[in-house]
Amino acid sequence: SSNRLSGNHRLFNDITIDWAVSYSISNSNRPFNHRMRFRETGAFDPNPEMTLDDIISGAKDRPEETWLKDVYFDPYFVQDNNLTFMANITQPFKLANNITGLVKAGGKYRQKKRDYDVNRIWTEHFVGQKILSDGTEDPLWDINYPREWILMSSFIGPYNNTDFGRFFENQYYIGPGPGPVNGPHLDIAKMEKFRTDYADYYQVYPAMDASDYRAGENVSAGYLMAELNFGDRVNFLGGVRYEETKNHYESIFGTPLVDEDGIVINQTGLVDTVGNRVHDQWLPMFHLKINMLKWADLRLAATKSLSRPNFFSLVPWERITPGDGVAERGEPNLKQMTAWNYDVILSFYEKFGLFTIGGFYKQVFDIDYTLTSRVFDTGSPINGFNLTRPVNADRTSTILGLEVDLQSNFRFLPSPLDGIVISANFTHLKSETFYPISIIKTSPVFPWPSTVIDTIRSGRMPGQVDVLLNLSIGYEKKGFSARISMIYQGSSLFSSEETDAGTLAKSVGVIPELDQINGSSTRWDLSVKQKITKNIQVYININNLTNTMENSYLAGSINVLPTSLFVYGFTADIGMSYKF
Repeated sequence: SSNRLSGNHRLFNDITIDWAVSYSISNSNRPFNHRMRFRETGAFDPNPEMTLDDIISGAKDRPEETWLKDVYFDPYFVQDNNLTFMANITQPFKLANNITGLVKAGGKYRQKKRDYDVNRIWTEHFVGQKILSDGTEDPLWDINYPREWILMSSFIGPYNNTDFGRFFENQYYIGPGPGPVNGPHLDIAKMEKFRTDYADYYQVYPAMDASDYRAGENVSAGYLMAELNFGDRVNFLGGVRYEETKNHYESIFGTPLVDEDGIVINQTGLVDTVGNRVHDQWLPMFHLKINMLKWADLRLAATKSLSRPNFFSLVPWERITPGDGVAERGEPNLKQMTAWNYDVILSFYEKFGLFTIGGFYKQVFDIDYTLTSRVFDTGSPINGFNLTRPVNADRTSTILGLEVDLQSNFRFLPSPLDGIVISANFTHLKSETFYPISIIKTSPVFPWPSTVIDTIRSGRMPGQVDVLLNLSIGYEKKGFSARISMIYQGSSLFSSEETDAGTLAKSVGVIPELDQINGSSTRWDLSVKQKITKNIQVYININNLTNTMENSYLAGSINVLPTSLFVYGFTADIGMSYKF
């Protein structure tokens, strides 16, 4: 739910004050988040001469040798509270007949609070063997008794690729099954029945508590700016903004001591943690607009901006999984990302529309991303583990882009064609940033000593797409407005605004082929409005008409090995608005 109250006032005929206050609260609850893990024996025979393509093409699905390893049940709940207050005061002035302007000042305060609670119960590793040794197996299961395997076929349902075709634009192979045709898939009802019938085999997983946190972010900002107009030819806008960010958090740091099977030995590794962080920043800017002709202008701008890390990256949590040799942690000292933005835009306009072409260049400092590297520290409890954590890049990242925009109408045509409007926007970007990586080389001779080579590799900036294209066609006449639009977004290096269930999203690989990539996508939206009276309007907005999915994959697999796929479906809003 959200609420907003705003006002606009005039003082002494020329001074204006506007203000607004808003409050919102949102919840995200996932009560059923069930996951079964299976182990497949003998997918392929290892060969040191195999390339990445050989491994992909050589891997085979063998359901008859795929057996139950463990089961996880991870319900979680997230609640966000946001309070915002802002106010501005504007004073116009006149220095001469052809020199006018205004001075504007204002401030904004934003308070955000988040409660993140995730829990886990699990069955420990090799639960199938435990169930068989106890003689409590379900007689309907498929079981390989000589090997003490509960086969995956015990939990699959009657789904096939036709069922999944309802959700996916193209047939999507996720197996198990032969060839390019999807075989059966895990049955939710059977998974839930397992959790109910074998509840005694589940136990609480204390390490998950290290992902819980209560965090807040208070942002206080103030600015001062001035605008100068030199006749109708030149407009100058300059100013500076100051922002102070205060973060506070309550979390649990550390990981309970467990054995190689994940069984908790003690919980002395968990420590309650409370902390605060304050970061401030001055952000100057200037804009210059030159009206060269009545139908053309040139605009130049230089602006400094900032971006804050997400909450979970800043919370000092830690999780260690000894059996897998991996560790994850947050980084409370992660820096804010800042950028200098330089823009040049040339615009042409007349009664039929607007055409602009522009270029921009950005220098980005302290960009943050998720890094996985091997730990070599004999004094550390995670010596030899793969550690995943958020880090800041040491070098300056850059973005170079070109943007073309067209907006036009057809009022010169006879009715009813005079209501047609079109718009198009194309942006091409090239980004570069630098990632520290550790290359580990292990000797083939006993005792197989390892050598670590610290180096740097370049790559795309996380979350930065390479191509953006927006097209729309609409009709506007006599209070009626309709638009259908297409949005194409190119691929990008994977970036997660908020990670799921206390796990960091891994994006950067040791080699480019191991990078996590967000796939490109095309989405269609529809918006229709009709004015009933001067104050009343009805509308309908439909988003994602084509049920476009979001997917990510390993860069080296060329979209063959997906790592995630989300289908949100289309959404529709129907309503009425009243202005007074």
